[in-house]
Amino acid sequence: MGSIFFILFILNDFKNVSVTFDLLNEGLTTSASTPAVDWDGVHVFLRYQSEESLYYASINRRDNKVIIKKKVPGGSSNGGTYYNLSTLNSSSVSYGSWQKVKASVKDNSDGSVTIQLFANDKLVASATDNGSVGGAPIRNQGKVGIRADNTNAKFKNFTVTSI
Repeated sequence: MGSIFFILFILNDFKNVSVTFDLLNEGLTTSASTPAVDWDGVHVFLRYQSEESLYYASINRRDNKVIIKKKVPGGSSNGGTYYNLSTLNSSSVSYGSWQKVKASVKDNSDGSVTIQLFANDKLVASATDNGSVGGAPIRNQGKVGIRADNTNAKFKNFTVTSI
C-alpha cells in the first residue's frame, strides 16, 4: 500500500533555521491510488506559508536524486507551481540504515535566500533564491515539516535550531 504522511509544526515563526532529524528509509511503496513517480521520497518543508507557498528539499527519492524547490501560488499542482532552485543531483538512497538529514534556510543581506540540504554531514544540494525563478524569494517566517511520499520511513530526533 502506498503511503503519504505529513508532519508540520503549528508554530509559524521559523525563519532562519536548520532542521535536523534521523531518517530510516525502509523502502519505497506503491498502490493503485499512489503509483510510483520519480519524486517519491522524503521532503523537508521550510518557510511553509501555505500549500501553495514554500521551500522544500527532497532526499531519498525513488530516482536517487536530491533537489531544492520553491512552490508559488498559481498553477495546476494543488493551486501552485513548482520551480527547481538547484540542479537535480545524484544521491543514492541508503535503505535500512539510519541517516542524519539537515536542511537549512537563511536570508542573505542582498535580499536572496539560501537553502541547503545535507545527508550524513555532506552537502548534497544548495540553492540561492534571488527571485529570478518563480518570483520573489520567500522571506517571511513560516512553518517547517516533513512529508514522505510512497516511502516506508521512520523519523526521530527532529530538531529546529535558529541560525
